[in-house]
Amino acid sequence: MVVITLFENRENSVYNKINKLVDLGMNELSTGNKEKATSLFEDAIISYEKNFYNNTKKKLIKPSTMSREYSNILFKLGSGLIKAKEYKKGESMFKISVEINPVNYNAWFQKGLTEKFYKKNDNAITSFNKALKINNKNSIILLYIGECYLDKGDVGTAIKYYVRYAKEKKGTTIEDFQRILALDQYNYFALSGLAYEYEKKGMHDEATNIYKWFNNKYKNEKSINDSKEYQLSTNSKATYIQADDVNETQRTEMGDNKNNVDSRINTYGDKEKTNIDNIDNESALFYVLETLLANKNYDTSINLYNEYVKNKNLVSLIIKFTKLLSKYDKYDYAMDIIKNFVAMKNVKTENITNYEFWLLKGSIEYKLGKYDDATFSLNRCLKYNGNVADAWYLKGLIAISAKIYDVAIQFLKRALEIMPGYKEIYKNDERFKVIRDHEQFKKLLN
Repeated sequence: MVVITLFENRENSVYNKINKLVDLGMNELSTGNKEKATSLFEDAIISYEKNFYNNTKKKLIKPSTMSREYSNILFKLGSGLIKAKEYKKGESMFKISVEINPVNYNAWFQKGLTEKFYKKNDNAITSFNKALKINNKNSIILLYIGECYLDKGDVGTAIKYYVRYAKEKKGTTIEDFQRILALDQYNYFALSGLAYEYEKKGMHDEATNIYKWFNNKYKNEKSINDSKEYQLSTNSKATYIQADDVNETQRTEMGDNKNNVDSRINTYGDKEKTNIDNIDNESALFYVLETLLANKNYDTSINLYNEYVKNKNLVSLIIKFTKLLSKYDKYDYAMDIIKNFVAMKNVKTENITNYEFWLLKGSIEYKLGKYDDATFSLNRCLKYNGNVADAWYLKGLIAISAKIYDVAIQFLKRALEIMPGYKEIYKNDERFKVIRDHEQFKKLLN
């Protein structure tokens, strides 16, 4: 017990001394006295090595107590050394820090940045991945990993990380999409996202150029490489975003060799990689789809959508796009989308329990005058959710068309019970003129 206490007292005393030296060094740095700061930091290193160097094993040993505290102070010491431009010494402190505490996120992160600076890309990737495993909220790490792979010449993997960064980052910017396009100028995810960002900023001409590119590609008016409508290609330069995280100041201290970066981009930028599987930003994609529909580029919109959902059997996507087509009265297109979906070998209608899907299908079939099919779909909708007012309402309209007025009124009554707002429609819509004198219908209007 006495021995343990002695160890604790000694290690606590050493820790306090190192902490004081680091704080003094940081203060000197803040006043611009780099030489004095470096001297204090080196004293802190000497103090640590003097107390934790094992002469028998000929190496540094871990503190037996206060491992978290020591890991943090050595991280702070390493950060100070980096600010003083003593990069090698800073790197060694980060290395010791993670050896003492393997879950020190800040130390892994800074270790990765230092290794990246020295072009130790494989080591940097390992460090960044360790940091990412501890804290996956800092998306800037994905950008740094991508840069490491790019520096190694692995453009395909770099693109994947750039795309992940753009997807996970809060507040995606035009530069984030241009970074991807600088390496893969036909990347669907980046093109869709870029058009979306252009529209948000009121840059409608730039967005229109992208829409034209989509239109030309799918109409096969000319090959992609010969397209004169869309010029966002290798001229796009990667703009690296400075992170706000206090732990990322090393990026500014070390700087980026922009000329080398631009050189690599020009080298790789002419390689065509059409990565349709990378589209996961649905809001951006559907913004492009709606713009195409609004400009009456229906076939282009359909083809782009089909490329996106290829190998995807998501009912939610079917619902979203068929609603969009219905908005522009393209019911025949919407019906084709649904038919193609249902016809897929691995999709069985009995397995589709999403009532919205059946409501939408029934609505489109009603619009196309396919009342028997619509009735089947609406019944399926009500099987999975009996309180869908729109389904009862459409069943009422179909019954009116079949001149089964008593049944129609029962359906319309049920719709009104769920959604009272239908009363005004019943009063004013010409389709209900044939039953307006019916006693049971009059009761609904009172």
